[in-house]
Amino acid sequence: SGVAPLSDSIFVSSFNNGCSGDIDTLTITVNPNAQVSTSFQNYEFCSGQTINIPFNGSVAGATYSWSNSNTSTNIPFNGTGGALNVTVSNTSLLNQTSNITVIPSFNGCPGQPYSFTVKVKPLPNIIPAINDITLCANTNTPLIDFLGDYDDSTNFNWYNSNNSIGANGSLTTNGIGDILPFLTDN
Repeated sequence: SGVAPLSDSIFVSSFNNGCSGDIDTLTITVNPNAQVSTSFQNYEFCSGQTINIPFNGSVAGATYSWSNSNTSTNIPFNGTGGALNVTVSNTSLLNQTSNITVIPSFNGCPGQPYSFTVKVKPLPNIIPAINDITLCANTNTPLIDFLGDYDDSTNFNWYNSNNSIGANGSLTTNGIGDILPFLTDN
């Protein structure tokens, strides 16, 4: 499979009863089969990320069309162009996967389709939203228990802007998981 059209000229002359007639030329052009040469992988993105997956091929001037099996990722059902460029979205609680098939074409001749997947992961939320707490000095705080959409797999990292509210260093500057009860200070 070449990377550019090939042409051949066939010259035809007519003869009958020793007489020469018309001479004509027949040109046959064979277009190459466009290929997708980009090494795709199976992609994973978080909801809200903008993706840009370029389509490259061995034939200069090739065009690309693509289709998508799952529009719940905010990737359109189909499109054309040299790249898949979109902000992906997932509002469900489950990973959503789009199966993308790219078909290259050159001068109306389709090439071999190429497929890959785009997995869009939902963003975790803190459920319910955290309520502010107001306490008197020398009072123990309650356990501050973080819950999310994905109780079994969501990690909570927290950062404290003023750890002096914890008596005797009972509140650290940062942590992972729930905030254990601590004695307040002012």
